[in-house]
Amino acid sequence: MKTQVICFANNKGGSGKSTTCANVGYGLTQLGKKVLLIDGDMQLNLSLSFFSEDEVLGFAQSEDNLYYAIKNQKDLKDYIVHTSYENLDMIPSSTLMSSIEFELFTKWQREFILKRCLSSIRESGEYDYILIDAPPTLGGWVMNILCASDCVIVAVEATPWGLFGLGNRFEFLE
Repeated sequence: MKTQVICFANNKGGSGKSTTCANVGYGLTQLGKKVLLIDGDMQLNLSLSFFSEDEVLGFAQSEDNLYYAIKNQKDLKDYIVHTSYENLDMIPSSTLMSSIEFELFTKWQREFILKRCLSSIRESGEYDYILIDAPPTLGGWVMNILCASDCVIVAVEATPWGLFGLGNRFEFLE
């Protein structure tokens, strides 16, 4: 089976993106699948779902996180950390992801940087699924995540504001 890349996105915060991504990832491992999670959000919620606050701050303050990999256009395989769950690995985020739009702005084919950085992992077939938790925005970094993904799951909070955000997301996806 070919590695499937799925992103979890919505431009509204608090919609359940990180929680859904974490639970789907864990659930897939219970079905015998090997899963890589990528925390693409500067809020670090996906990372905090699997690591202690001290561990997450350690990742965020080092150069062993998604921000530095994308900024320097490095192969993501060197940024993978193992969680305490069998068959569930992660590439942690950093609070510096808040400035990734600035870092990408002048890069050539900037919307495909994540796809290129992820290509060796994807082609290796080591993982059945790669799940990416996107930040609650509609910017260039989310476009990068979408371009690296095969499909998107839009987590929606069942409120008027959640449905409004869903409408914006569909316009962005078109």
